[in-house]
Amino acid sequence: MTASYIEAARKQKAGEATAEGSEKKKNRKETRARQGQETMTKAQQAPINKEEKKSRENRTIEGARAHVARLTAKRKAERERILEQEYGGAEARL
Repeated sequence: MTASYIEAARKQKAGEATAEGSEKKKNRKETRARQGQETMTKAQQAPINKEEKKSRENRTIEGARAHVARLTAKRKAERERILEQEYGGAEARL
C-alpha cells in the first residue's frame, strides 16, 4: 500500500476523513455554481425514454389528469372490444 492509502485509513479511523471529504464536496459544489455548471437534479434532466417521460408528467396535476384520461380511454376500448366479440356488431354499442 502506498503512503496515501495508509494516511487515508489512519484519518478514517480517527474520524477526520468524513469532515475533510464533506468539505471537499462543498468546495466542488461552490466551484460548479460559480462556473454556472450546477449539477441538474433528476427532474431537470432530459427524459431518457417514453416511460420515464410519462412518469415525470404524472408528477404534475395536468400530467396526472392526462394519464387518467389515457387509462380511461384504454379501458373503454378494451370493454368495447370484449362486447363486440361476445355480442357482435350493433348490440355492443348499446
